[in-house]
Formats: sequence, C-alpha cells, structure tokens
Amino acid sequence: MRCSQDGQVITIVPVDSILPPGYPNKEGKVNDITGHTLWLLMQAINTENVTFILDSCHSGGARKGILTVRLRHGNRELNRTENSNIQLLASPQEQEYQKQLMSRLNLTASDLATERKKGVPKGIMLAAARTDQAAIDASFGDTAAGIFTYILTRYLWQQTGGESVSQVMVSATATTDRILREYFPTAGLLQQPEFNTREGSNNSQQAVYFLKPDQKIPAEAVVTQVQGNQVDLFLGGIDPRTLEAFGRGAILTLVDGEGKERGQVQIESRQELTAKGKLMQTRSNIASGTLLQERSRAIPSNLTLRIGLDASLQQAKQALEAIKRIEVVSLEQTNFHYILGRISPIYHQQLQQLKVKKLPEVGSIALFSPALDLVPDSAGIAGEKVTDAVERLRPKLKSLLAARLVKLTLNNSSSRLSVAAAMEAVDGSQLVAESFTVRSAKSGSFSQNRGVRGLTSNAQKIKQGTQVQFLVQNNELVPLYITVLLISVDGTLTVLSPLPGTGDNSPVTPGEKIQIPDRNRGERYKFKVAGETGIAEVLVIATTTPLTKLID
Repeated sequence: MRCSQDGQVITIVPVDSILPPGYPNKEGKVNDITGHTLWLLMQAINTENVTFILDSCHSGGARKGILTVRLRHGNRELNRTENSNIQLLASPQEQEYQKQLMSRLNLTASDLATERKKGVPKGIMLAAARTDQAAIDASFGDTAAGIFTYILTRYLWQQTGGESVSQVMVSATATTDRILREYFPTAGLLQQPEFNTREGSNNSQQAVYFLKPDQKIPAEAVVTQVQGNQVDLFLGGIDPRTLEAFGRGAILTLVDGEGKERGQVQIESRQELTAKGKLMQTRSNIASGTLLQERSRAIPSNLTLRIGLDASLQQAKQALEAIKRIEVVSLEQTNFHYILGRISPIYHQQLQQLKVKKLPEVGSIALFSPALDLVPDSAGIAGEKVTDAVERLRPKLKSLLAARLVKLTLNNSSSRLSVAAAMEAVDGSQLVAESFTVRSAKSGSFSQNRGVRGLTSNAQKIKQGTQVQFLVQNNELVPLYITVLLISVDGTLTVLSPLPGTGDNSPVTPGEKIQIPDRNRGERYKFKVAGETGIAEVLVIATTTPLTKLID
C-alpha cells in the first residue's frame, strides 16, 4: 500500500468499520486498517518469498445492476474532506498497534516514511485495480467472485511454464478488461490490475508465488477428497463464463503428471466451484491432488435466458413466458442475464453524457445488461404497448439465447482439435486478431511466419468501413466442419459460414486453409465493419460432425 499523491492515507475498510455519527459534519474515529499498518505487517514477515493479493481498491458495496462495485461514495480515507476541515481518524487501537510494530522493527516515524516510498517491503503485491479505480465483483452462474481473483486463479491453472509475475499480470489485465467489457459494454469502466515490488529487487521477474512449478500440465480441476468411488472436486481452472456447463453429467479426465489418462470422473452435483463426482474407468488408485482436464460438458437441457422484469412491466410476464426458453425472474434476484425496463429521464441524461448516438425516447421499453447498460437497438418508441414491445424483441431474445448457448460450448483453451483462425483486413494492411487451440498435439500456429506463441487474444480496434475476412486452417489429420458466428455489439447472433440455404456444409480437409467469405462456398457477400461502436465477437467452431441445430 502507499499514500495517494495528495497525501491522503489509503485504508482497507473491514466489514465492521462504519462512519462515525454525524460525519461529515463531525470528525470521528473509524476501525479502518491503514496502509501504514499493512506495510509494517509485510515488513515483519521473515521471508522475501511472499505474495500479497488485494482484490480491492476503494472499499464498500455499492452496486451497478447486479454487480458489486468496491466503492463507497464519500471520503474513504483518513484525512480531510474536500469541502471541510472535518477529519476521519484512525482508532486508538490502530495507532497503538502501529507503535508496537514500529518498536518491534526498530523503526522511527521518519524511517517508516522513507522506506514506504520504496514500495512493498517484502515479496510482491498484486492489486485488482489502481488506487483511483473500483474493483468489481460479478456473479458467474451461481458463483460470485472478484473478477481479478477469479481470472488470476484460472490463469495459473492453465499456464504451467513458470511465467514471471510481470508476464502473468499482462495476461490477467487483458482478460479482466475483456470480462469488464462484456458486463459494461457502454460504461467505459476501467479496472487495471497492477503489481508493486521494492525498488531494486528483481521480484517482478520471479515465478508467481516464488515457486518453481512442479505442475507440467494445465488443468480444469483437482481431486480434494476420495471415498470409495466418490470424489470431491475443486473446479478452479474452469473459465467462469462456461461454469454452468460443468454440472451433472459433465465428464473430466484424470491425468498424471505427464498428462496421461488415469480414468474419468462424472460430475453428479456442483455448488459454485466445488463438485461431487463418481470415478469411472480408473486404472490406478486416485489420491487427493490428482488433476483433471475437461473431457465433455453437460449443457443443461432446460437452458433458459433469464429476464429480470421491472416492477412497472409485470404485465409483460405472460407474454415473455410464452417464448420458448425465456424465464422471467424478479429483480430481487441476482442471477439473470438481461433486464426488461423503461428508459427513465435520469437514465436518458446519462446516455446523453455518454454521447450515445441513437438516443432512445424517454419512457420507451428496452433491454438492459445486468450492469444496467442499454442493449443497443433494443428500445422502442414512447407509449408502446408492453405486449407489442415483447413481440418486437422476440427475435433479439432468441438471438441472445442462442449466443448464450454457443458461449457455453467454447473451449479453445482445452480443446485437443488443432485449429487456427485469423481475421485480417482484405487489403492485407492489418492483422486484426488470431487465435488457436493450445492443447492439441500439433503446432497451433496459423502460419509459420506469424511468430505467434500460445493462445492469443490480440483483437484490435477496427475503423468503420474496414472490409475484413476470416482465415481458418485445419491442422488435424481428419476432416473438420467449420462454423463461423458473429455476435454483434447489440448481442444479435448471425451465421457467417456456412450460409443458411447455400447447401455447402462440406468439411475442411486435413491441412486445408479456407477463407471466409468464400465465393466457392456460395458466400457471395462482403464483411464490412459498420454500425454501433463497441465489442463484437467472432466465434469459430470446429467439430468432427456437422453443427446443424443448436436450439429446438
């Protein structure tokens, strides 16, 4: 921890710390943990090989939609407020504890001030966000977690090469940003994880947790307990966005330290990140600590799109439930995918401030993300009947449901099929993005001259009007069926290849590279970037059998 540039003291706010009575008109003491105390506690540890993780920045529990933002409005620091001389002070117990630590460490107040400027005293500190940013908690299915903590933990399960802390944080930052953009597509919220080490140390180049990794393979889960043929699992390596597909019926492969199969486990139940399963086809005794890799998922047969309904639109409940696989839930719940509500005058002003080009009318009915961001092109006109609004939104709801189902199947980090894909400008001026599977036995590189290592996620901003094309290469020894889908900024799902009605669903032969759109495959169109500014996703799906029908 460190002091902010304006000299205010940054603190950790425990759950039992409340603002004093009469604040901000009266000064008072709070039970916060100051940065000075945290620094002293770090200094007192008798080793350099220690990692501190703070999935917090501002403290508190404000909410944006169903997401918890670690920010409490008002002055959160032990110093003067902006508009008065009223102060928040550390509690007597906090001050006394600091004195005891300083005496134990033989430090004066001047020594402490000098040493703190050099950074953390021992090891390394990983923080979820900068001191001027908020850290976000999100609900991934039935699992609530700090976004940074979940992303960092999963990354360490999947990357086993002993990457340095600085390398890990680059990837964790990029993934955190991508998750935030999904939840906050129009808010422009930034959460940039960072790390801090002592001046002159090389701790940023050390492996995470200062340990030489003895795990040679990536994994999705680990056995925590074995009783007969029943096992308990921890699912820490699973992508949070696909966790819902790892319920009853999903199968994981037990592997040894070399990645060789030792048996299988079929999940019987799951609660958040813990699961119970049954051993299948085991070839040796299984002990706690055995790793597991994904084998097959179990997407629920009753998968639905859950819509939180604003209290003023209760008459829409019957019309929504008449749409297959649409489930209406109360806004009091936190596990929904979209909200059906109205554009209020205040919200309309907020959209104006965000300079949204297509401003909806006040009072119009629209869809919103769980974080209360407007779904583009979902608003109607003021005075629209509720039943008419539901009917108007029917195609979009079906498209959003299809996109949800497709995302549950994505497994580019665990698939053993060797496939590479890239998106580039037609004129060859820009390689927009490229990606490939990393667990296949063969090299996943799209082409030898790309110089790509590992799974990439290097999507770049594309100017409107740019014409792009997609390149997909089958590096397998068997034919593969390739499907390319586009999830646009407003959540609409469109099939780019093979085009419906063309009749060309022929497989891509081993070693073959195809271009999409391809006139030889009946794809007589051009793909040009246009429409609303935002994040769009292109999904390349490779299967050994044709992907013909997703939703009945």
